Amino acid sequence: VVIVAAAAYGGYVLVTLPALRVQSVDVHIDGHAVTAGDVLQAANIDRSRNAWLLDTNHMRQRIEAIPYVGTATVRRIPPAKIAIAVSEREPAACVRSGTRLVTVDRERRILQNGCARASVLQIVLHEGELGNPGSTANPPALGQLLADGHVLSDAGVETRSISQDPYGQLVAVDTRGIQLLFGS
Repeated sequence: VVIVAAAAYGGYVLVTLPALRVQSVDVHIDGHAVTAGDVLQAANIDRSRNAWLLDTNHMRQRIEAIPYVGTATVRRIPPAKIAIAVSEREPAACVRSGTRLVTVDRERRILQNGCARASVLQIVLHEGELGNPGSTANPPALGQLLADGHVLSDAGVETRSISQDPYGQLVAVDTRGIQLLFGS
C-alpha cells in the first residue's frame, strides 16, 4: 500500500511540476495570410498545464481549420516548450457564382470571401453554391475549370478568366481581352 501511494504521489508531483508547465510557444508560419495570433488563438493552449499532457493532435486539427492553413505540426521541446509550424495554402483562383465571390486553392478549399489577388485566375460559374471559408467549394463545373485553367497556364496561355458556355464548353478570356472558345 505504501509503494502504491508513493507511486501515485510521485505521478501527481510529476504532472503538476511547475517546470513542466508550458514555458513558451514558438510559431513559424511559411506565408503572410495567417498571423501568429490566429494560430495561437486556434491552438488554445492552456499555459497552466503540463506541456507533456496537452493534446497536440487536437491542437493541430484546430489550427488546420483556419482556412489558409494547409498543414500544421505541433511539437513538444523539453522541458516545456511548444513549437508550431504552419504552411499556408496558395490562392489558385477567384470564383464568382451569382453575387458571391470567393478565393479558392487548387483543392477547391475556400480561403476567404472576396478575391485575395486580382492576378489569379478568375472563374465564373453559371450555377452552384459556394460555401464558407474553410469549406470545400463543390459546384460541379469548378473542378474541371480549375484543371482547365492550369492546363492553359502550363501551355503558356495567359488567361484572365474562364467559364463554360451554355453547352458546358470552355470559354477563356486571355490577358489581352481576346475570347477563346474551346469545344467540339
